[in-house]
Amino acid sequence: KTADAPFTLTAGLFLPPANDTASQAKKLGKAPASAKGSTLGATSSENDPEGCRLSGGTVWYSVLPGGAERLLVRLQAQGTFDAAVAVVERVRSEATVVGCSATNSKGAAVLPVPVRKSATYLIVVGPRGNSWPGEFTLQVLRAQARERAPGKPLAGGLARGTLNGLTDVNDVWWAAMQPGSTYRIALSSKPCVSMSLGQGGMTLRTLSC
Repeated sequence: KTADAPFTLTAGLFLPPANDTASQAKKLGKAPASAKGSTLGATSSENDPEGCRLSGGTVWYSVLPGGAERLLVRLQAQGTFDAAVAVVERVRSEATVVGCSATNSKGAAVLPVPVRKSATYLIVVGPRGNSWPGEFTLQVLRAQARERAPGKPLAGGLARGTLNGLTDVNDVWWAAMQPGSTYRIALSSKPCVSMSLGQGGMTLRTLSC
């Protein structure tokens, strides 16, 4: 039996955040952009994307591509908050979910989004599963589309470039080679990247550092 003892009971009222629905989406402007947010007090909406593991309590943001060919959405949840992020593409009155991602064991999620001209994009963040509401940091980066052959001419037989596994995933060059001639190809990079030599859609050689 536990002895009687005094206690204190505290109750707080958490109103929905200002960006609780799609029509109230917080404007981030043109990418790149970032924001800190929280789902505390957020409610569910009939516009919440389905099939993205969102379990209600969503908050909304809007972003303009700003001439980007691809957008990269990065979400970092704080503490034990397990979250999901979805992106909705809007062209006039039509809205389509173009991607979603859930945070991993480190609370991080990355979502690449191809950009369509004349479209605006809504970003939805909410808890997943049985997670409690929580705080997060949202980043929207401008990213290049994956380059395709033939690419840029290899002027002077030498090329230098910088890659990023998220925002600039590859570079493509082309060069004319003469039958019967021997060519020496060298690749140097730090950290490691790989290179492939192809012709007419076929890969002839693959090199790594």
